[in-house]
Order: sequence, then C-alpha cells, then structure tokens
Amino acid sequence: ALKTRACRLDGARPAIYIAAFSAGDGLRVKRFFDMANHASAKKRIRQTARRSDVNRARVGSIRTSVRKLEEAISGGDKAAAEEALKTTTPLLARGSRQGVLHKNTVARKTSRLVRRVKAMKS
Repeated sequence: ALKTRACRLDGARPAIYIAAFSAGDGLRVKRFFDMANHASAKKRIRQTARRSDVNRARVGSIRTSVRKLEEAISGGDKAAAEEALKTTTPLLARGSRQGVLHKNTVARKTSRLVRRVKAMKS
C-alpha cells in the first residue's frame, strides 16, 4: 500500500514523504519531494495523494472482478461466468465514468468478455 504524507525534513522546507510497502519485504520505496510553500499547493498535494489512493483502489477492484470473470470462463462454468459478467460490466462502466479507465478501453474489454461468455457451451 502506498502511504503519502506531508512532513518537514530536519526543520527545513516542507516536503512530501512517500513510502510504498509490500507484504513481506517491509519498506520498498522511500522518497522525499520538495513541496511548495503556499497553503493552496500543500492542500492540492494532500488532495492528489488521497485521490490517487482512491483511484488505485477502484482500478484494483475492477481488475479483481475481471480476473474472477476470466477464471469462470476458463473453468467452463457458463452460469458462473454470466453472474460474474453481470457484476463486472457495471464496474467497468463506472470506472469509465469516474475517469480511472478510458471509455474505449472499457468498450473493448466489455465487448471481448461478452463475446467469450456467449461462445461458451452451456
């Protein structure tokens, strides 16, 4: 998970601290970036960090849903694939509306997934 927070380095200028953690390896990435001095710029950095975390979670849930659908298709269970398709299609469309996926990407993925489910034997 990516953790971002504003901090001060040795009492100097404000900076942004970004740390990425992996499951078993502990601290993986640790970076400091200079941050603007204006209050509006500091607020924008906080908002961007929060929004990035939300968008990353959205894309992750969409990927998980698509993966479950593909597993159902490869498993050969048409009923499970159709159920998974019913949950995946709205997630993809929502991702496009919320701006985390391009609309053509969503259209292409939806089309291919629907075609694969239809081609399955009952």
